[in-house]
Formats: sequence, C-alpha cells, structure tokens
Amino acid sequence: MKLWISSVLAILAGTLAALFIPFGETGQGILIKYSDLAINIGRYIVFPLVFFSLSIAVCKLRRQNHLARTTLFSFIYIVGTTVLLVIIGIIVTLTISPARIPLIVETQTVFNLTDQSNTLMKIFPQNMFTVLTGSGNVLLPLYVLSFSLGFIIYKDREISEPTFNLFDSLSRILYDLNIAITRITPILLLGLSFRMVKSIKEIPDLSMFRDLIIILIATSLLVLLIIYPFILFLTDKNNNPFKTLYAVLTPLLTGLISGDSFFSLSMMSRAGKENLKISRKTAALTLPLSAMFGKAGTAMVTSIAFLTILKSYSSLEITLYQIIWVTLFSILVSFTLASIPSLGAYTALYILSSIYSRSHTGHMDSYLLIKPIFPILIGFAVMIDVATSALITILVSRLKPKK
Repeated sequence: MKLWISSVLAILAGTLAALFIPFGETGQGILIKYSDLAINIGRYIVFPLVFFSLSIAVCKLRRQNHLARTTLFSFIYIVGTTVLLVIIGIIVTLTISPARIPLIVETQTVFNLTDQSNTLMKIFPQNMFTVLTGSGNVLLPLYVLSFSLGFIIYKDREISEPTFNLFDSLSRILYDLNIAITRITPILLLGLSFRMVKSIKEIPDLSMFRDLIIILIATSLLVLLIIYPFILFLTDKNNNPFKTLYAVLTPLLTGLISGDSFFSLSMMSRAGKENLKISRKTAALTLPLSAMFGKAGTAMVTSIAFLTILKSYSSLEITLYQIIWVTLFSILVSFTLASIPSLGAYTALYILSSIYSRSHTGHMDSYLLIKPIFPILIGFAVMIDVATSALITILVSRLKPKK
C-alpha cells in the first residue's frame, strides 16, 4: 500500500476515534502522551541527518562553483514566496470580508520565547560542542556549523577526504534510517489526528469562526491548486505540475496534522529524493533552510487571522494603514520564527498583537480572540510551509548551470 494512502486511512481512523469513541480521562491522557511521543519519533533523525548531509552538500556545491548561487536563490525564493502568499492572503480576506467574531474571554498563554531571542547567540557559543546538544527546536546553530565544516572540507582534498568520506557514509546511513522511520508515519499520524480533532471538538462554538476557516481553506486551495502549479509550469513546461504536487502529498498531510515543520522535514527529505528526484546536495542545503525561514504559509495565515482580529475589534472597515501594517509585519515576523517549528502562527499572532498594542490600546491580548482554533490555524500554516519548502527546493534544482 502506498504511504499516502495508509496515511490518509490513519488520519481517518484517528478522526473517527476522536469523534465517536468515548475515552475516559486516563485514555485521553495516554493518547495525548502517545501523540507527543509521535512528534519525537518523527523528529528523531532530523538534526543528525541535516548535520552530516549539509556538510557534504556544501562541499560538493563549492567544488562545482554552485554554492553561492544555490544559497542566494534559496533566500530569494524564500522571501519572494513569503511576500506573495501574504499578499494573496490579504486579498482573499478583504474579498470575502469575514464577519466579526464576538469578543470572548480567554486565558492568556505564557509564551517562552527564550529560544527565539537567543538563537543568534547560540550560533557561536563559548563551547562549539554545545551546538550538538542544543534544543530540539533550534536547528540554525547546527546548520551554521555544518555549513562551515563543508566550506572548510573543500579546501585540501588530501587532508579532508577521510572526513568527507566519513560524513558522506553517515549521511547515507542516516538517510536509510530516516526511510525506516517514515515508514511508520501512518501509525504516528493516527495519534496526532486524534489529538487535533479532539481539540477542535472541544471548541465551544466553532460556528463563530466559520468565515475565518472558509478563508483559510479557500486560500490554501488557491495556493496549492493554482498559484504553485502555475509557478511550476512556468519554470518547466514539460512536467505536469500536479504530478509534482502529488509527489509531496504525504509531507503535506504530515504538516497539516502534526503542525510541526521539523516533523514534516523528515518526510520531505525522503519525498525530495525518491519522488521529486532532487539531488542530495540541493535538498540537503535548501530543505532545512526553508524549514527554518521559508514560512510563507505561516505568514499568510498570520495576516489572514490578524486582519480578522482587527475587524472584530472595530465596527469600522479595515483601513489602508492597517492593511500595509499587517502585510509588513506578517512578513517580517515570519523570518524570526526559525526556532519555533510547531507554534509559528500562534507565536506570530502573539508578537503582532504585542507590537500593535504599543500604538493601539486594548489590543495586547487580541490574539486570544481566536485561541480556540489555533490547532486549525497551525495545521494550515505548516501545510503551506511544507508546500513552499518543496516549491523552493524544486525551483533551486531547476536553476540552469552557469556557462
């Protein structure tokens, strides 16, 4: 059975269990613990796989004189897709014009943004070895160290070749281990889908957020079925773009259900090589980079949600100033979420509310207005993030070599 079919069946089973099978507090506690374990298993191999594969990729790209170009275009596509999707999200939101959400009282969540604020400091700690034992949410320091090692390995082949061969061997071994882990993805998605549906089921009045959910669905379908296929078609008219998107269907499902970009990176690494036939060196450099910074989906969802929040707090129409403000800060904040792989949309809305409240009183906790549906927001955000990561990697792989 194909992996995407078994994944869909597992998600369906988890959904039905959450909707119709009564679980006591003990049973629910066990399933929630299982879903946390599922995330850990999905992330288990990601950091070491990135570390050893990236060094080899950087060395090979440098030997071929493609490193600077590949890195530069990766960042260009990351920024470009983020800007594009935020604009699309805002246009769809203004077109549909969601109804105001009644103001409700919600308990404020205590955010721990230590990893986010200290990310740059963690890149260069006093002891380099601490990079290898850092937080499971902070990939950037490990990425920089691996990139640097690959850059240095290039210099003297006689000295560095043993290290190159060791890293290359470990990269291939870890990739095989990653395949073994991804084979049990349907089992992991079973528990994760149960937790997601259970949290949605517990929302007191889901109908209050109907318009916002419709906008999320409409915008996601627009991006996945029209915008991204059109971009793929423009860059390669010989390949069916929908077949390309079909090739990353399982990573999209893992993003939607897990809400975790690093969990999805494990599956995306496999799909990139086996389904998309992207070279190891391109995927090893671009996929983790876009998993950290290519959060176009998160930025899009943030802009949609925050415009809905602003409209709910006022009976007046959204002003041009508010549109420009939301566009700008949704884009900027998305680039600060590299150390937040699982709560990006939630954190971004918290940050936007904090910044906006400095000039508009009464908006400090405005993000709490849509707190009940954050599992839905995060799921859609990560799904589009994964699609964006796939698109960026494909576009980079299609770059024509310099003559």
